[in-house]
Amino acid sequence: MPLGYRHNPAGCARARPGSGEVRLIFVGDPVHAGEWSKDRTVLHRVLPQIKIVKLRPWARSYLGNRIESLHLTGELVDRILQVTGGWSETAGPLLSRIAENPAQSTGLIAMDADSVLASPGLLDRLGIPRELVGFFRELAAYADGSTITTTDFQNLCSFDDRKISPRVVGIYSDALGIISFPPDQSGQGHRKVDLNPLVHAALLRPE
Repeated sequence: MPLGYRHNPAGCARARPGSGEVRLIFVGDPVHAGEWSKDRTVLHRVLPQIKIVKLRPWARSYLGNRIESLHLTGELVDRILQVTGGWSETAGPLLSRIAENPAQSTGLIAMDADSVLASPGLLDRLGIPRELVGFFRELAAYADGSTITTTDFQNLCSFDDRKISPRVVGIYSDALGIISFPPDQSGQGHRKVDLNPLVHAALLRPE
């Protein structure tokens, strides 16, 4: 099960007090995300009518507040995000260990840098579809030291006669937090494609 996702196939219902309304809540897994990403009926008719809350990795601001509450320097935020990807399943335990021994924070982060990447089945847990591992490895190699634009992303999807839909892979990856699409600050008008740091490191790790 990918980091940051919870599986509840039955879903649940929640009533808003005094409103006479019932809200249906469904928590999906990567299989659901994949099906929704490529189903045109869902994309055009269903999704516009519902609110989707993406279970992304932690925001920098949240992690920064946690670090500040421990009276540690803000420079640790980037290091923790780099090592854990910011997901609660990886960042949470590390922060707990740091809270127990703040003086050893640097060493604890370094230990996690090795243990997290060496954990079995990491790419599966990150939600990387096995049939797309090769594509994502190329994307990670391209992103190593370079800025990827949406045009680059689209070109990689069609490179060497691939039949990969940029829209489907983009929606799926964005939903799982594998990639994000922040605005390009260069003023060129191109959106960027950013790989989550843990995903990037895992894809570049030798097999």
